[in-house]
Amino acid sequence: MKPVSRPPRTPSQLPVSLDHLVNLYALAAAGESAQHRFDMRGLVARAVALGALALPHLADARIVYTKAHRVVGFSTSVQLIFRNEPEFTLWNNATDNGFTYEVLVIAPLKQGNGAVGKTSHGVPFASALRRGSRIGSNRAFLSGSACLVRGHPSSIYGGPWVNVKNRYLGLKFRINGHVHYGWARMSVSAGNGKGIGALLTGYAYETISNKPIIAGKTKGTDDGMIDPLTLGRLALGRR
Repeated sequence: MKPVSRPPRTPSQLPVSLDHLVNLYALAAAGESAQHRFDMRGLVARAVALGALALPHLADARIVYTKAHRVVGFSTSVQLIFRNEPEFTLWNNATDNGFTYEVLVIAPLKQGNGAVGKTSHGVPFASALRRGSRIGSNRAFLSGSACLVRGHPSSIYGGPWVNVKNRYLGLKFRINGHVHYGWARMSVSAGNGKGIGALLTGYAYETISNKPIIAGKTKGTDDGMIDPLTLGRLALGRR
């Protein structure tokens, strides 16, 4: 059978939405012939280039990570500094409200800052998130100081951070009035007649305002979105 000739196609301006880029990649990967795949690869490369220009935040986004090894022992405080500004203080001390408690607290240093958590029995507790937790606008943030652990050296300690290893505080703060999300990783021991001991091992934040961050993630450009540059490499048969 004689092949049917197709009329030449007029190039059209491609939308640069991420969904369209994904569709183009699917077409390129499932092309009916080598020549068709080659044509589609050219279209994908063009769309990716346009997408990279139209969506610069995907290329510019990055996580700023600070490695740490800071012990937060009794009567000790440690500041969390993001973008050269102290935003939170972790402190371990005693309070006396008719009964002496030792407490480990995360305290915001600026209005609008807060930690992921909830209030239980009138006490605001900061959540001990697991690695991989998504920290963003879907979370409930406490507006003031939040307790991680509290108790009495000769009694019982309570709170979500009692004897945990490598858990994460979910944090939000502002840069030039815009909300940014971050995390702080700690291990905490409490009880056995030794009081509260905490070790801060690192913290990070996302440079793009209002963009969620994944607990434990120390680098990368996103939290599940497809990078146009990566998509282009896939379309061209490279990984």
